[in-house]
Amino acid sequence: MGLNAFCAFSVVIGLGIEWRIALGAIFIEGILFILLTLSKVRNQIIQGIPECLKQATAAGIGFFLAYIALSGDPATGGAGIIVANPVTITGLGNLGEPATLVAIAGILITSAAVARRITGALLWGILATALLGWILGVAPPPQGIAAFPAFPSHYVRTGV
Repeated sequence: MGLNAFCAFSVVIGLGIEWRIALGAIFIEGILFILLTLSKVRNQIIQGIPECLKQATAAGIGFFLAYIALSGDPATGGAGIIVANPVTITGLGNLGEPATLVAIAGILITSAAVARRITGALLWGILATALLGWILGVAPPPQGIAAFPAFPSHYVRTGV
């Protein structure tokens, strides 16, 4: 997630580098990681990182994902629990919004299932939250099990 955000916002938007070049750099990085893995250098690098730094990195990624999940405008599918605030940067959202209430209920349902050590607690929490959202009309129910996206017509070349 961090690499995606860095590439999109810092490299492409911030530095003005074309996205194709940025993706090419990521491809080369992937090849280098494969070579490091095959040569066992990657294992030595990982063993050289202190355990507390590994745990701090995992916690930081978790907080980053939680921040993304809790924020956003409920009108566009966000939870709305935290919102942008010009004074404090982050503020508490409108807890009276139906989508925000469904998000809070989902967090409580999932937390209770995890605390009770129910097998598949996260999946059950996601399913319960989705059902609650569908019943209350906050989210539209699915139209099918799976579907293929439409192929954009502007990519079709004619007369070549």
